[in-house]
Amino acid sequence: MVSDVAGSSGSVMKGSFGTGLPGPLVSLLKEFSSTRLFKKQDAKGYKEFSVYISKLFNGTLLGERDSNGNLIPLKFDVRTEMGVTMQVGKQTIPVIINECIVRAFFLLRRLLQELSRDDIQGWSDVGKINWKAIIPLRNRTVERMLTIASMTFTVSDTADAAIHAAIESGGNWVLFSGRFVTRFNYVGAGRAALSIVREISNEKKETQLIHEKMILSEAKAALFLKQLQEFKEQLDLKVSNYLAEDIEGFMAGFEDMQHGLSTGDSNLVIRGNVTIQKVLGREPQFTNQEEFEALMESDAPLVL
Repeated sequence: MVSDVAGSSGSVMKGSFGTGLPGPLVSLLKEFSSTRLFKKQDAKGYKEFSVYISKLFNGTLLGERDSNGNLIPLKFDVRTEMGVTMQVGKQTIPVIINECIVRAFFLLRRLLQELSRDDIQGWSDVGKINWKAIIPLRNRTVERMLTIASMTFTVSDTADAAIHAAIESGGNWVLFSGRFVTRFNYVGAGRAALSIVREISNEKKETQLIHEKMILSEAKAALFLKQLQEFKEQLDLKVSNYLAEDIEGFMAGFEDMQHGLSTGDSNLVIRGNVTIQKVLGREPQFTNQEEFEALMESDAPLVL
């Protein structure tokens, strides 16, 4: 088994890499290819996905051909998976460190702000701290900080990879491409892409929420304007009715007074005066000539 993994001494001396063994990933994909989900077959009656996995393992899928047209296989066996795993592990470490630093700075900054509050005077007031605002998880500010940090890290790391690749290649673009591809941090780029996608999604949700709030505000404003218009119409109607009643009362009072003056009937004059006073909201002291004379003979003052 060891010789199958690493290749026997004879096969290595001949330039071969040995038979190789499928790694966990290829084995898992092979198991999936045998399920009913991947039933599509090619022209020869073989399952396409199963053939794809077989070519991936034996090196014909990723292999290249030399100048003579001979295939140079690139097997994706357990050795390749181990190499990929080690490389991914190396690239993951700085990404994790970058994320931990961002979250730690956010935690310390928010904790300092909470401890600086006026109502935090001692250890007994620790329960008053808003821990939800401190914990660097599920926080919009933290997500934005991580987006900026991830993009900055990716740009810096990409520039570093390009500089080293340029120095090591000596101006050869073919070597430069190979060196750059091997030094590029794919994990960091993936983390930055994930942050950007999440940021766009959050911005889209916030924009949608703002749009819905604007629609709701417009609906409330339209309803308020409608109610205001209805109130104005009702007020105009009441004012018109009130003024119409007042004008009618004034006209009736003046008519009685004019008729009383022309005929010398004091009771008509007094009745017109009473009508006008009631329209003005006042309570008359007398309603006829007899009550007027009684008021004059009494000690009660005459209110004009």
